[in-house]
Amino acid sequence: MSSTLIKLSQQNSLNHKAKANNKQNKNVSFGNTGSMLVQQQQPLMMMYNPVQQQSQDPRLKWAVVATTNLLQGGDVLAHNLDKSKLYDKALEQSDSLSNPTIKMLIDASRAVDDAGGHDNKLLADAVPKPGTNWRQDPRFNQLAAKGMQELQQKGALSKQTVDTMTNMVKAYYTLPERVSELKKLELTGNLADYNQAKTKGGELLKEKVPPQYIKAANHIVQNWKNLLRETPKQTKSSLIPLPKPFIIPGGRFDEIYYWDSYFTILGLNKSGDATKKVAKGMVENFMYMTDKLGFIPNGNRVYYLSRSQPPFLPQMIEAVRPTEKEIKTDPASKAWMEKAYKSAVHEYKSEWMDGPEYVKEYGLNRYFDQKDVKRLESWSTDNLETPNTKEFFMNERTEAETGWDFSDRFKNRCTEHLPVDLNAILFKNEKTFEKWANMLGREDEAKQWSDRADFRKQQMQKLMWNDATGMFSDYDMKEKKVTDYKSLAGTFPLWAEVDKPLEQVTERDHLCTAKQARKVRDNLVQNFEFDGGLVNSLGTPNVDRQWNYPNGWPSTECIAIDGLEKQGFLKDAKRISQKWLDLNTKVFYDQGKFIEKYNVVRNSPETGGTYPLQDGFGWTNGVYLHLLNNVAAKY
Repeated sequence: MSSTLIKLSQQNSLNHKAKANNKQNKNVSFGNTGSMLVQQQQPLMMMYNPVQQQSQDPRLKWAVVATTNLLQGGDVLAHNLDKSKLYDKALEQSDSLSNPTIKMLIDASRAVDDAGGHDNKLLADAVPKPGTNWRQDPRFNQLAAKGMQELQQKGALSKQTVDTMTNMVKAYYTLPERVSELKKLELTGNLADYNQAKTKGGELLKEKVPPQYIKAANHIVQNWKNLLRETPKQTKSSLIPLPKPFIIPGGRFDEIYYWDSYFTILGLNKSGDATKKVAKGMVENFMYMTDKLGFIPNGNRVYYLSRSQPPFLPQMIEAVRPTEKEIKTDPASKAWMEKAYKSAVHEYKSEWMDGPEYVKEYGLNRYFDQKDVKRLESWSTDNLETPNTKEFFMNERTEAETGWDFSDRFKNRCTEHLPVDLNAILFKNEKTFEKWANMLGREDEAKQWSDRADFRKQQMQKLMWNDATGMFSDYDMKEKKVTDYKSLAGTFPLWAEVDKPLEQVTERDHLCTAKQARKVRDNLVQNFEFDGGLVNSLGTPNVDRQWNYPNGWPSTECIAIDGLEKQGFLKDAKRISQKWLDLNTKVFYDQGKFIEKYNVVRNSPETGGTYPLQDGFGWTNGVYLHLLNNVAAKY
């Protein structure tokens, strides 16, 4: 990252965290701040040109195709290696012998060599010429596959070796450029195939899943690799560098997003061992940002450094952490949990309790972006908005921090509302901290977290339950009353119970009463439920406010369904899950993709909004696999 960019990120972070007591945050620092630009690493194929070396060692013409994605450009400078020792040196320097998938592929590439692969014209022609746009031309992949099949037909190679090499070459030509070659291979080599799902780790059981869902689920699992990204250690772009690979939403969104990632991780955990590692790495990225910035921004872009998003870090940690047994018996697992606990508490205090986000008068929290100018990421659309005042832009930025950008929910006065979903999340986080403190033998801390959660519950019950509507809603501080706006934000108190064995759940773990849960359930069934699932909010449709009726969003759909399940409304949870899965599956079969949001009233992808419908899509994928696994056990 350039020194100018670092200064900008430092200033933005300090502006965001300016407190009434004038306390300053730690400075932001990302790696080397020197003037040298570290360019995007080029694939090994570009660093070591096999065409130029043909006269010296023609075997490398096919070998480079076969081994490029085994090597990390930053660790292995192939052009400096003794060509006759390419494989051994590369393996030694990239430390990849510990990965059985990579070792298998190396062995397969050697088998192709021994079979005379260097003399095969098809394999030789599969090497792209300098300057060729090889990632967009399927001919190279096809040539390599045909060449190895030709060797198999001659009896020189086994079918298993050919299949292994063909899949590797195919992966090389189709995976994103910005993911390091070694990590791409690790991911590809371990992705679960939902067509061959086994009874392992509580994951999807094929025999319990209707066949129409299998193809869609398998598409999601295989598509994770296309949503995988890495950031360079230094950049002159607006990206904030992160240490681990991560999954982006897709479409126009080419960076990690905070609350999206929780729902993405739910699906990564159901997609195989490699994606579980990616999920844990994503959590470590958020811990890294907390340590560096004091909070987690909306996304890893410098223009997001004035705001955060719904605080799901503790729930993401809970999704990937070691088991309680591992924490008690394995020092490394305990150390990881200690670090995660510290990071999550740091975010809780620094971002949500030590500044204007915490409203002492009520003992509850709000979203708050203190910047009062147009959003850089939406400059053109903000130019169209009226009125163009500092107050308007501060409230617009704050509403973007809620993740609901935009709806009629906050009446264009988001800074003056105490959101029910934010406070429900914080209640769940406080109960999770209590659970972790007990797990780590810190009983005094556990008691403090329990007391904090009790107080928040007391305030939410007093201010956020609307008996007239039968829903939890936001509290309007200007009008001094709970709002009448009915949305799925009101289901978060049903979901916000801490995750622990049923026999250990006490009355203090519940945020809502049984009577309140029943009224919310009745509201959902009678007013929110349509053919495609639950509509996100009720009221006048507005295509320019995409979180309004008639749209449904994976994030709030998931929270509502999980909340119903936690309160014992299993039949409702199952029925609504199936409606949502059926809509997602229908659009997939029609369009071949999963999209950002859906029209649950018309049972279609016609959703409107302030920008074109996005596909990919990270949290849609995650929620689909999460609900599919949960529903599968109840068929």
